[in-house]
Amino acid sequence: MCALLLTAGGLALLLVPSASYREVSESYLCPRTGRVEPRYREQNISTCEQTWDLNNTRIAIYDMDKNHTCTPPCREVSSGTVVLDTCENVTLTFFCETSAGRVAETRVHFTGIDSRKEEVENHPGTTKGTEGPSGPPGSSGLGGAAVAVIVVVIVALIVLAIVILCYRRQRRSAQSVPQEDPPVDVPEP
Repeated sequence: MCALLLTAGGLALLLVPSASYREVSESYLCPRTGRVEPRYREQNISTCEQTWDLNNTRIAIYDMDKNHTCTPPCREVSSGTVVLDTCENVTLTFFCETSAGRVAETRVHFTGIDSRKEEVENHPGTTKGTEGPSGPPGSSGLGGAAVAVIVVVIVALIVLAIVILCYRRQRRSAQSVPQEDPPVDVPEP
């Protein structure tokens, strides 16, 4: 089996007994401002050839010989990390030689999550910026639990009103029925 590596110096073809392949997905939180850093933390990959792609276009290469390349939106690259100008979905591909002399290829698909969206979803009453105190424009600011509580209270009030009306009707009907007096013996003259 062979593996094709793209390094800063060009292409390299490695012939290896066999190779393994693994693909995973991770998400990362993009801050409102500042550095956007997708970072691979599962294992130390500093001795592995690493590339970063955006929409199937290479934006960064990290290799052990310090021949790093970085093109926009990449600002800098280091082992397992790329610093971007904007929140992007990127793929890290790295090739590591195992102790058995085999090449293991891993692809990590990073999905950038905008921190403003995350904040609006988790804390609609605490967002700042263009949104009002109750969350994004057009939202009521009420969470599902608050709506459920309001519905339960309204239903309870309706049931209570029906019970009170039924009780009053029973009392009125009991008062309006004339009670018969016991028969009185009237003496005959």
